[in-house]
Amino acid sequence: MNVTAQQFAWSFTYPSYGNKTSDILRLPVNRSVVLHMTSKDVAHSFWVPEFSQKQDLLPGIHPTLHITPDRVGTYTVVCTELCGLGHALMRTQSIVMPQRAFANWAKSGQAGQNGQQQGGGNAAGPPTGQQGLILFNQQGCNGCHTLKAASASGTTGPDLDRLPAYASTAGKPLTAFIRQSIVTPNAYVEKGFPKGVMPDFGKTLSTAEVGALVDFLAASVNKKP
Repeated sequence: MNVTAQQFAWSFTYPSYGNKTSDILRLPVNRSVVLHMTSKDVAHSFWVPEFSQKQDLLPGIHPTLHITPDRVGTYTVVCTELCGLGHALMRTQSIVMPQRAFANWAKSGQAGQNGQQQGGGNAAGPPTGQQGLILFNQQGCNGCHTLKAASASGTTGPDLDRLPAYASTAGKPLTAFIRQSIVTPNAYVEKGFPKGVMPDFGKTLSTAEVGALVDFLAASVNKKP
């Protein structure tokens, strides 16, 4: 199982199940698991208090952590290494499940990164709007920003419900401004917020993923009351 840390989110990939990816760490109870870990950007540290184990993560280094969760339940995954202004929000859940329930979850909607189901055939994937919302939550945007359409109330970054006003101030069309803010976030920074806080998602997301986020955000703030 692969664990990837980046400002300010966690991502978990299951190679044995078609590279299924989740922003929640799901584990089978009473089964030993090896976590292959890395960081995409700065130093982070993986910690689930109930597991009594902690692992520091650095870019370019790939440590492993062996765990055997022995109690079904929901626990908190915490980053314990100061990694930026959004550090306090870099949390997610670890759900320890009965083994059969885990197997059913892992095999459901099993798709690799190339969008194909195991055994052949194309996976259509979620509609663009839904994909954008999934990415918004998966990449940790909901922890840093406010956006009504995502039920997000973060305050580390600007209020995204005001994107049209920000685009107007920057002198750009809305969709172009949103795309620029995702791939080169320091090109325009709203007053009252420091530069260098938001990750450069142009380096970590595919063109299609960036497009899905742009479409989702543009549609979210253009909705009529």
